[in-house]
Amino acid sequence: MIQDSVYRQVIDLFGADHQMDQAIEECAELVVAIRHYRRGRASLSDIAEEIADVEIMMAQLRHVVGDTLVEREKARKLERMRGWVEGE
Repeated sequence: MIQDSVYRQVIDLFGADHQMDQAIEECAELVVAIRHYRRGRASLSDIAEEIADVEIMMAQLRHVVGDTLVEREKARKLERMRGWVEGE
């Protein structure tokens, strides 16, 4: 997939540590956008822009951490959520 190739190239170019720092920054920007939206100082479009940035960074981090590990943790957490929703 072209996206995966681009993600890998960016990680190779800047390094995993730099991209982890970038992910922290993008997550913080999403938090700020949500807070601003709730105070009437930002739009849904602003939030969407930050979500896109965070999703791109998360895809890069999956390359760093490993897809299998992420999927295993995601499945575990979704199962826990299912239990909450179903009252188990």
